[in-house]
Amino acid sequence: MLVWLAGCTAPQVQDAFLYEERTFVDPSRPTEPYGELAASDSREILLLTWSDAGTDVQDRPLVLIAHGIDGNPRKFDTFASELAASGLFVAALAFPATNNESGAGYAGVADLPNQPGDLTATLEHLQAAVADPDDAFYRRFDPDTFGVIGHSLGAATVMGWTRYACCRTDQADAVVLLAVPQTLGVVFDGDPDPVGPPTVLAAGFEDGTVPWQESETFAGIIDEQALVLMEGVGHSEAIEGSEGESARARFRTLVLGFFDQELRGEAGALDRALDDPLFANDDIRR
Repeated sequence: MLVWLAGCTAPQVQDAFLYEERTFVDPSRPTEPYGELAASDSREILLLTWSDAGTDVQDRPLVLIAHGIDGNPRKFDTFASELAASGLFVAALAFPATNNESGAGYAGVADLPNQPGDLTATLEHLQAAVADPDDAFYRRFDPDTFGVIGHSLGAATVMGWTRYACCRTDQADAVVLLAVPQTLGVVFDGDPDPVGPPTVLAAGFEDGTVPWQESETFAGIIDEQALVLMEGVGHSEAIEGSEGESARARFRTLVLGFFDQELRGEAGALDRALDDPLFANDDIRR
């Protein structure tokens, strides 16, 4: 059972979008202490959402975004707004121990085995909200069609959530992994299942945090749809912040083409996206 916290921010229209921040609690699982983060018998999750203007649009697909260590869903504002402009309902959570305001610091990496459960709790919260006439999210997206994007440690989290027996969900319709540290899969025990939801992987050749070879290795293990290695791109600019337009444009084009194909049923949309001249200097394997 998920519990609302008092003080939720009311829906606000920002430019052409509905933007909301809310916090909910999953009382079924504890939070361990890391650094300055105190222990708790529950898990408090901050959730940010973006969607285009309008109400009662049930065919709008849902997209979840998972951040990396020392990350924050607010860093996705530009990218998430761009996805929302295409007609997606975008939701990004702050993991209790690995967001940059938790106080855990890099010690929060040890909480990785618990983070797939945070994705499950978030999905359950959203699925309940979209069916509740008193909730701002009522009928604003399709609760049965969703994709998920993971960046860095968030990509490892999504990897565990969609490919490992310990934590697996079979609900995801499409998965995007950016800069996945596939070696961290050891925390989930066992081996990743090569068969899973349609998945694309992306990484930057200039990534000094998670080498692009990690994505290449994981692509060789699973039945992925595509691997895109981007020239001149580092660790975060394809999805975080408002700078790095070239990197973000490529990653956005990849994501939207993939989601158009897998979430909206547009056959061949991924191939058409990857044929864009934006990717002329990149290494694309499909």
